[in-house]
Amino acid sequence: MTDWDMPSQSHRPEPPVMHVPPPEPQSRATVFFRLLLVIPQFVVLYLFSLAAMVAGVVGWFAALVLGRLPTPLHRFLCSWLRTTTQVMSYVWLLTGRWPPLVAIPGYPADLECEATRLSRMAVLFRIVLLIPSGLVATFSMFGMTVFAVVIWLIALVKGRLPDTVHRAVAAGVRYTLRYYAFAWMLTSAQPSGLFGDRDRVRHLPEIDPTATPTDPDAVPRPGTLRLNRGAKRLVAAFVVVGAVTYVGGTIASVAPRGTSFVARAELMAAWDDFAEEAQALNSGMSNCDTAPDPLACVREQTGRLSDEIARFQDRVVMIDFPTHAQDQASSLVAAAARFRDATAQLSQARSGEDYQAIAQRTQIGDLGTALDEAYTDLLDAL
Repeated sequence: MTDWDMPSQSHRPEPPVMHVPPPEPQSRATVFFRLLLVIPQFVVLYLFSLAAMVAGVVGWFAALVLGRLPTPLHRFLCSWLRTTTQVMSYVWLLTGRWPPLVAIPGYPADLECEATRLSRMAVLFRIVLLIPSGLVATFSMFGMTVFAVVIWLIALVKGRLPDTVHRAVAAGVRYTLRYYAFAWMLTSAQPSGLFGDRDRVRHLPEIDPTATPTDPDAVPRPGTLRLNRGAKRLVAAFVVVGAVTYVGGTIASVAPRGTSFVARAELMAAWDDFAEEAQALNSGMSNCDTAPDPLACVREQTGRLSDEIARFQDRVVMIDFPTHAQDQASSLVAAAARFRDATAQLSQARSGEDYQAIAQRTQIGDLGTALDEAYTDLLDAL
């Protein structure tokens, strides 16, 4: 056998078998500090993953020519995937045993990845074939991440994961690992089993109910994962919540700044906040007649109004308006500045007569109207 020969071949494509231990008591201290405890593993796995990416690219060309992964590449990528399996199983609380830096036999959670023949066409169009399962794997992991704090708190309080949660998390982790295996050509089987494995147990002949079955399908396969109804619902919740989170985050991240839609939404939010505060201040100002010192009360309310106008002005300046609305935006900022200056002068009035004189000189009423009109003009422009 040369280095380019394969290990033992599978007769039919099967997704990699993941062995997951049953729910077991875990130290609450290690649960609490779980992420800190795997920092060394994260560093090693990051470097390991970089090397696996290079090996995967080389393996793609080799598989395209040979119809299989060369033995050295298969063993290397399998070792990387097994290491990923053991680290993810510990992080996701499937086991309480601290994982090694590199995968070793005997760890409670492990993955089998037997070599198999690969269709050259499937290798050639691997990226296209990865899209459906990649979306499912991404959505499920995003959903699990959203639920991660809840899962962690449950394990922290109970000292273990409940069976239903344990099975659902194991199903999500296993599907992601199977996706990795298919992506890096460790298997020709598309990822499957997100909602558990089907029962493949067959009844033995009635004439000899104690006989040992010889058919490999007569007994459950090693690593079989069955989900109860609660676990399936939880997995479905992972996928749905993950899809909403992922798609929503993607839309928000690619939404171009400076578009009319975004600028209009930000402008309306700033105006609504300002209008709410201004209305509250005007209500307070109307009650100053009964205050012990009406002038001091009015000056205080006017000063606070000036501060709110300044905040509104600052928020407008920070908005990235589209080019066609830049002139209207500048007019709104200028109107806010004039209104702010006038209210600031009023807050410094030394007497009632002085307050009235400043109000007439600055034409405070017209400035308020101009601010409202400038906002409407900008809103129309957007």
